[in-house]
Amino acid sequence: VVAAVVALSGGRSDHPLDQYDMSGKSVEDTVAFLEATDFDRRTFAASIDAEELKLSNESSNATYALPEDLFYASIAPYIDSTHPCGTHNLVTCQGEMAQETFDVTIKDASGTIVFDDKVETEQNGFFGVWLPRNIEGTIEISQGSLDTTGKISTFSTSNTCYTDFQLN
Repeated sequence: VVAAVVALSGGRSDHPLDQYDMSGKSVEDTVAFLEATDFDRRTFAASIDAEELKLSNESSNATYALPEDLFYASIAPYIDSTHPCGTHNLVTCQGEMAQETFDVTIKDASGTIVFDDKVETEQNGFFGVWLPRNIEGTIEISQGSLDTTGKISTFSTSNTCYTDFQLN
């Protein structure tokens, strides 16, 4: 499924990511780029909810529709400190555990594994996963002797920012 990009720049033809040669890329590639790149939070904004990725800078805006069958969840495991969040901001959200590796398993309500892999958090302390839409499930995160388990969902009303998984 190809996600549509709609540029809303007040009659201008530029895109907030033109200078990075990212305009016209898929929403999945754009989200990966945004999670891995450090932006000036005073002049650039990027948020993702269950339906859209929204970008803006001082001169332009862009909106990406998310794929109909996929949901993006951004997850920041922590040990000592976190912040409450619901809609992930790819520029300002900062997690505690940057550039660390975790084992992650996500199962739907019937116990079917929908994600099982090693992941590395970006500089912002988050790792992101694309999951099937409309599931209620559990996530297991481990790093060495530390682990946590919690609930995760991918409905149109679900959070895209998960900051409540404390490793013990």
